[in-house]
This record gives sequence, structure tokens and C-alpha cells, in this order.
Amino acid sequence: MSGSVTQRTVERLRALIESGCLPPPGRLPSERRLAADLHVSRSTVRNALQILREAGEVSVRSGRAGGTFVATANPDANLYARADISIGDHRLIEHATGLPQGIPETVASQGFRTVTYVKRIDVRTPDTIAARRLALEEGEPVLRAERVRAVGGHPVAHETAYLPYRRYPGIEHADFTQSVYSIITERYGTMIGHVIESIDIRMANENEAATLDVPAGSPLIFSESVAHDADGIPAEYSRDRFRPDRVRIVAEHTFPQPSNQPIETQGHMNTQ
Repeated sequence: MSGSVTQRTVERLRALIESGCLPPPGRLPSERRLAADLHVSRSTVRNALQILREAGEVSVRSGRAGGTFVATANPDANLYARADISIGDHRLIEHATGLPQGIPETVASQGFRTVTYVKRIDVRTPDTIAARRLALEEGEPVLRAERVRAVGGHPVAHETAYLPYRRYPGIEHADFTQSVYSIITERYGTMIGHVIESIDIRMANENEAATLDVPAGSPLIFSESVAHDADGIPAEYSRDRFRPDRVRIVAEHTFPQPSNQPIETQGHMNTQ
């Protein structure tokens, strides 16, 4: 099934969720019902739901009361993570993750300098995971940018970014020592609306170990993120690896304080 049909189905399902007819934790209709209502195949619906699951927008529950549900969200809570990057003099640089800002901007804002080494830039057919994250059609090319970030003379991050080439023609000529977000914003007018990021621990393979100057098999912080534009369309996909002796992930929650304003009521009171 072509990626364009699947992506249209994803957007129509998002519209259904955002319509308010299925408030969290509302249950979505069955695949059969959705396929009939949207006039697409069940496999297309299944693929679209998989994309929404990977984006954290829906969840699957098993059992008699199971099904696919809108992911529970707290609209009054803001959750993001930050990484404290350790440099040679043991000072820490706070780096926000899950936001459209790269290491260079974070480091520069605190008076330090990042050195970026561009290892490889090429246009290629993406692997299955990258194609799925970007909702690409089969065989649609991407630009793959592989870079290393160093701070204080130490490599701290090994970054690999994937960009849909049809959306960004000629982007291989850009200066990839800059932030990818700044490139696609300034050259192509793409505004990032939100970023979905997952973080886990993985063991360094031989290439990653050599790149980050650590022993093979050492644990690395692995970050996988998809940046969506203002219309919710995937605009960039990245896989980043950080040295855990240089980077510390900290989650921060911000909650609004209760208002002291009196509650307004509608209507009127009749007096005798």
C-alpha cells in the first residue's frame, strides 16, 4: 500500500481523534469499521494505526474490553527532558531534548563551542524504519546526514538525520555543521510544530565505539525522534547516540498553578 494513502489515512484518523468525538481515553472503532468508513483497505488502516501507536497518539489494550484507544494525555502538564552535557572542566551544559534545538545552539547559548564533524552526506533509499517514521512511499529517497558533535575536545554525540528528499531538493548542498532544524526552516520554510522522542540504552557497535572513542559494547544513550511540521507531517527523523559519561538525561515536569480568580457562572437568579 502506498505511503501517500497510508499518510492520508493517518491524518484522517488524527482529525477524528481531534474532533472531540473520541476524547481520551476514547475507544476507536474496529479496523473493519474504520476501513469501511474511510473507504480504504484494512491493511491501510492497520498501517496507519501502527504509525499512530509509534507516535504515542493511540495505545492498544488487550482483553474483553480491549481495543485501540486515544492515548491518555494531561493537557495541563508539560513534560520534556533535558540532557546535561559534561565538558572537560566538569561544568554541565543543559540541553533540552524533544525540542527543535540542537546541541550547537544549546552549547553556544552558555558560552561554549561545539565542533561538528560531518562524516557523510548522501541521498539514498531509506531503511524500513526510517521510511515508516517519515511516512514515505516505497522507494522514495531521503538525504542521510551523519555527524559527530564534540564539546571541549571530547566527542559527545553521534547523530544521523534522515530528510525526505522530495520535500527538500538540493539539501545535500547545505552546510550540515549547522542545525538540521535551522537548515529546513531557513532554506525551505518548514516550521517544526512538535517533536516525539524516545530514549533508551543500547550497546555501542564497532563503528559507534570508534566514532565516540569508547570501547565496543559500552552502553550509549540512544535517542530516536521524529520532528513534525505545523501540519503534523513528519519533516525529519533522527537517531542520535550520546556518551553516558558526558550526557545525563533529566526529566522535568511543569504544572500550572491553580488560579485564584473567582469562578464565573452563566445564567441569572430570580428574586421574589
